[in-house]
Amino acid sequence: MHQELALDRRNGLLAGPACASEEAERRVFVVFPPVYRAWAAAHGYPTPPTVDSPLCPRPAPQARVAIRFPVSGDRYFLDPDLRRPYQRLPLEATVDGWVAEVQWLVDGRQVARAGYPYNASWPLQTGRHVIEAVLPDGRRSNPVTVSVQ
Repeated sequence: MHQELALDRRNGLLAGPACASEEAERRVFVVFPPVYRAWAAAHGYPTPPTVDSPLCPRPAPQARVAIRFPVSGDRYFLDPDLRRPYQRLPLEATVDGWVAEVQWLVDGRQVARAGYPYNASWPLQTGRHVIEAVLPDGRRSNPVTVSVQ
């Protein structure tokens, strides 16, 4: 859970190997497992920077994204007694690596952008829907298909 990261002293962003030793400092962050990241952020735990310093960037990481929730095949039902604004589906992603944000697509249309811990929500709509999480470089998660009745 503890990760030591190099930070650029001038701006607090992630430092790459090209940073001179006097410009970089090493700090330890507690990096929670994906399932606890939203909780940790809500309780004020400091999160490591996710953006590279433009003064000494790191080599481009090969981040990967996977949808943690919902699960493909899930079925949801609209409640006729509950107002529609309260009927939302949580969207949760796990990113292997660090990225500034994840773009959420439902049926190919962007419904949200979310920074760390990459969670969002989507208002339920009847039908069969394909959900994807997309990284800034265009890499996508495996699609998740859900149905809403």
